Amino acid sequence: MKVLYTLSALLALCEGDSYWTTTTRYPYITAGPGVSLKGRMLTLSQSSGVTFYQPYYSNAPAEGDRTTERPRVPTTTFNPRWWTTTNYWTTPTPSNSVSVCLRFMADSYGNLFKLALRSPLTLIMNGPQGYALTSDTYPYYSHVILVPRIPLRSFTQTQPWTSVCVVLDSVRNVVQLFQGGLMSIRKIPPSRIVWSGEPVVDISGFDGQVTDLEVWDYPLQYREVFYYMNYGSRGTVLTWSNIAYRPRGTVLFEDTYTRQQKRPISSIQSEKGRRRGRAKTQDKSDRKQRRKQML
Repeated sequence: MKVLYTLSALLALCEGDSYWTTTTRYPYITAGPGVSLKGRMLTLSQSSGVTFYQPYYSNAPAEGDRTTERPRVPTTTFNPRWWTTTNYWTTPTPSNSVSVCLRFMADSYGNLFKLALRSPLTLIMNGPQGYALTSDTYPYYSHVILVPRIPLRSFTQTQPWTSVCVVLDSVRNVVQLFQGGLMSIRKIPPSRIVWSGEPVVDISGFDGQVTDLEVWDYPLQYREVFYYMNYGSRGTVLTWSNIAYRPRGTVLFEDTYTRQQKRPISSIQSEKGRRRGRAKTQDKSDRKQRRKQML
């Protein structure tokens, strides 16, 4: 009897036009100019992050058009008389391939980067030598383990950085990962992995440094990966040489260790001298201020 009473009360509450909806919204990225980060590195913590995107790229709707944003998940309407599901998904083109390369240092594991806001491709660090590429593209979900353990030939070490390239060929539906002088086997995901085409990369969730982020809108060939690993190269979608970004939390951009090593000793000593000079000037100013207060 209690079950019947509860069900009757629920049906009574749901009479009329009552419905439930679930909506996921995305952060707006406004257009802005790019800067060159060549020779610079990003330092971040687990509580901070940075979103990188193309110069003057914007996903914000036009002024007065903010009500047209579509939900990422299907909106389900509940009514005791019917169940309906309205699908607002925009399926990305299945032929879009992508390659992402970067150099990093980290002492924790987790997400290394996310590519795109909607239906993101996520590269996860599972351990010192293990990675996982996940795709949240409707209506499929793919998870591929990539372990780089096959040696490459004639590789130049990029210490102290760990150089990583993930290459996705959506036409053939194969993916491969390169780490420094090693590569994984080429794998066929259980379901097709595609890139939605949003030129946005989000890096967050770990303590460490990142530099030389490059993104191409095609699968890199072996020699192209080799060239990036040894010398660096410019991406066709995103390039560290001309990129826009939006930080979250406390992040720091500074010269890479290689550039710091190339700074002449004289410039370092001059900087120390300028710091001492500023400290003395500040000390004199403080003494004068104390005298005035005493008078």
